[in-house]
Amino acid sequence: ALQRLRQCDLILIDTAGRAPRDRVHLANLRKVLQFARPQSIQLVVSASSSTAHVSQTIECFSILKPTDLLIAKLDEAVDFESWSTLLEHTPLPISYLTHGQRVPQDITPATTGRLASLLLGQQQNFWQPDCSQEDVLQQNFQQQGSQRERSERAPGELELSN
Repeated sequence: ALQRLRQCDLILIDTAGRAPRDRVHLANLRKVLQFARPQSIQLVVSASSSTAHVSQTIECFSILKPTDLLIAKLDEAVDFESWSTLLEHTPLPISYLTHGQRVPQDITPATTGRLASLLLGQQQNFWQPDCSQEDVLQQNFQQQGSQRERSERAPGELELSN
């Protein structure tokens, strides 16, 4: 499939969700990623999960070397305010947020303002797309692939992809 799509500017590979402690799945996924050699790996976590579960997920999937954290299902989250400590200490920058089932319409870049609205309990204010989501996704993935220089962040430093 990758060979057939080689002329495309952007290829998104959506893998099946699995339990973070499923070592067989992680080993298989690692092989797929080694073959695909992606420019970025978005670790997708559910906003409706407990922060303990998300923290464990980030740790378990770290062997796959994700480059970013994508927070999904904000439309299903009852309380996002408790995530502040988790987001403060995660080693991954938050790249995108999703709010709904439509792709790419319900995906938006994670900005400081959107995350602040969520953490302050203002879910209704965070979803304010500025332009075509498809254009934003394409631009951000291209920028990540060509400009990203990964560096270690100090604990407590929150990095956002803008």
